[in-house]
Amino acid sequence: MNCILGFQPRFVPLVEAGAKLHTIRRRRADGKNPEPGDTLYLYAHHRSKLSRRIGTEVCEKVADVLVLPPLGPIPQIYLGGELLIPEEADAFSRADGFADTGELLAFLDERYGLPFSGLLICWKFTPTYYRVQ
Repeated sequence: MNCILGFQPRFVPLVEAGAKLHTIRRRRADGKNPEPGDTLYLYAHHRSKLSRRIGTEVCEKVADVLVLPPLGPIPQIYLGGELLIPEEADAFSRADGFADTGELLAFLDERYGLPFSGLLICWKFTPTYYRVQ
C-alpha cells in the first residue's frame, strides 16, 4: 500500500535533512494505516497549491504510542506498550523533530489533547528507545 504523509512547515527541513526519522499520527478512521513495507510519500504543504514531495521512504516499523499527561517531571510515553524512561523519551522526541520531551508533549497536548493514542510510523528504525521487537 502507498501512504501520503503531510508535514507542517516546521518539520520539512528536518525530514529533508534526514533528522526526523518517524512521525506520530492518529489512527485513520478507515483503518488504512501504514504497515511495514509500505511506501511512504512525504509531502510539504499537502493538499495545497504549494504541495511538493520532500521524500519517499519505505515504512520500517509501526507501533502503538500512548502519551499521558506527565507525572510531575516524569513523561508518560508508552511505545509498543512499554513505558519509556526519561532518557528514551528524550531520544524519541528528538528523532521526531522536537528539541526535547517537553516540546513534544506541549505539541501533542495543543494539537490533540492528552491523553493521546496513535501510531508511530518509522522510516528509519531507531532501536535505542524501542525495546519491544
